[in-house]
Amino acid sequence: GLRNVVDPALALREFKRVLRPRGRLLVLELGEPANPMLRALHHLYGTRIMPFTAALLARDRSGAYRSAYRYLPRSIETFTHQRDLPRHLLEAGFAAVVQHPMSFGACVCTRAEVPARA
Repeated sequence: GLRNVVDPALALREFKRVLRPRGRLLVLELGEPANPMLRALHHLYGTRIMPFTAALLARDRSGAYRSAYRYLPRSIETFTHQRDLPRHLLEAGFAAVVQHPMSFGACVCTRAEVPARA
């Protein structure tokens, strides 16, 4: 994922630089389902259920796990939207960009290819 990279545009350019011609890049990112009802359930799970169950499983009574797991939904909200990723890949010099939504859009796999050299 690119969510935790300081400069995603720089990372994409570097990926392109080190890949061979016709090399493929796969980016797996979390996102939000397009369906409003599924998006609401996904939000409830990410902001309430997951942090709570993580704290239970870790037997953490201090609340550290809850705050750590609250980072994930916040990072999804603030990261460049998955619809913008193909444009960023094309700007970095990739071609043949294809996205495959998974889990009703809660996760998206984006594939891009380095063009063959002339």
